[in-house]
Amino acid sequence: METDTATDARQRLERLREELAASGWHCELANSPDPPTLRVSNPRVPAMADEIVYTNGYCWAWGPHIGHNPQDVAQVVRHVLREVSGP
Repeated sequence: METDTATDARQRLERLREELAASGWHCELANSPDPPTLRVSNPRVPAMADEIVYTNGYCWAWGPHIGHNPQDVAQVVRHVLREVSGP
């Protein structure tokens, strides 16, 4: 059974998923109960992918805080996982 904290985190990750999906990004909310995890990948370069959790704000699964507002966080995610052309 999910805790209230996990339910809140899942709802917040769902908001971020909607924000990213609206701009064509591939997102999957993992079924793991604690902590809920959003897997995100660049639609043009699927290898550019990462996981996001919500713990007192949106964070990369490996630690660093990204932000609180899903629109701002989506912008950061798209920037970090963007396609970069050669030198």
